[in-house]
Amino acid sequence: MKGGLAVILAAVQSLQDNQIDLDGDVILTFVCDEEHASLGTKDIVKHYHADAAVVTEPTDLRLTVAHRGFVWLEVETFGRAAHGSRYQEGIDAIMHMGRFLSRLEKLGNELITSTPHPLVGPANLHASRILGGTEVLTFPAHCFLEMEWRTTPEQNSEMVVSVLSKILDELAAEDPQFRSQLRVTVTQPPFAIDPETEIARLLQSTLQKHLKNVEKPGGASYWTDAALLMQANIPAVIVGPKGSGLHTNVEWVDLQSCFDMGEVLIDVVMDYCSRNKE
Repeated sequence: MKGGLAVILAAVQSLQDNQIDLDGDVILTFVCDEEHASLGTKDIVKHYHADAAVVTEPTDLRLTVAHRGFVWLEVETFGRAAHGSRYQEGIDAIMHMGRFLSRLEKLGNELITSTPHPLVGPANLHASRILGGTEVLTFPAHCFLEMEWRTTPEQNSEMVVSVLSKILDELAAEDPQFRSQLRVTVTQPPFAIDPETEIARLLQSTLQKHLKNVEKPGGASYWTDAALLMQANIPAVIVGPKGSGLHTNVEWVDLQSCFDMGEVLIDVVMDYCSRNKE
């Protein structure tokens, strides 16, 4: 991501150094919290509006016009503490969570084997963290699960909650002692823009002008702030340098792709601002 940010700065510096007189404003945003609740972009769109936006996430110089969203959830099951020998009194909250996890695994398999979205693939989910119990000789009264559901452009958080609530309701109907609670902690929407939108067509044609073997516009499995820009009625596309190792100990970016991306951005800014001058 730092490669993409460097490209933005270098492109604008080049425009200034060459005294390019633009017919519009170019707004640079360098925001915080994109990996969690995106507080930075959520605040930006309250104060600024733009005719279009380019998000320079690392896409290997491929124009990206769709990506998945996500929903983070907490699930709790409730039992009753009792001495391990008093099975008549104890209710095992961890065992109850196990029933939910079994259904969750089945649902997860159904998601990834269902008909995928043509650009971003299928939705998927996973159990992220689980806590429960106090000591070996006591029935656990409580079990806590954090989980994530990655949504496709056809899905939203309301649908996710409905599906998971139905599972919990069915488990409660099977066993009157089964008690649970479901909460959404963070949700971010999926993203999709028509590849024929002006900014998308311009970027794709500019990539083809500067590069060889340019791929067709595609999708991404991860999430970006482009979704929030679209919600704010700012047409957004995603394109950035080549690199690898995201979220690993060794992340890297290809410098030549940064230079190429800079040339693309310079042309896009000059072309788009001239097209949209008042």
